[in-house]
Amino acid sequence: GLDARFVLATRPSVLASLTQLGSPNLGSPVADALLPLDDGTRDFLAGIVSIVGGAVPRPGEFRASLTFLSTQGLAQFNQMFPAGLPMTPCGSGPASVNDIPLFSFAGNTIPTNPGDFTDIVLPLLASNFPPDTPNDALVGVCSAHFGMVVQDNLVANHLDLVNQLNGA
Repeated sequence: GLDARFVLATRPSVLASLTQLGSPNLGSPVADALLPLDDGTRDFLAGIVSIVGGAVPRPGEFRASLTFLSTQGLAQFNQMFPAGLPMTPCGSGPASVNDIPLFSFAGNTIPTNPGDFTDIVLPLLASNFPPDTPNDALVGVCSAHFGMVVQDNLVANHLDLVNQLNGA
């Protein structure tokens, strides 16, 4: 979703529409919490992410990702590329920009499948959110708002939304 926002700002002619699924438009408290960890701990976590995600990050890549996905990193990105963002906290953004329809979906359920081993770890990550803040374990529901919010209460966690582990 964030990459697509960059394309919306720089090459809108290649887009017919833009739909985001659980994109952390306002950053993630999980990235904020992981960023200060020492390099060894971050490298260990990067290894776990590579097992789940299937890609092995290069040295420094995980830290760079966390920096970008932090609330401060996305605040800087949003200053450069604000199109589609809501003007009010947890609101909807414009339904289109330059005649390009904009949509978003968000999940708000963390354990979704007793057979999915990631459902054991995701509540630990979700503990980085303030109490009573709806989230998908990695992204807050309000952070995922962009364009016309189609639905923000999907029974899905972040890994379900991005189809990690084949939707387990």
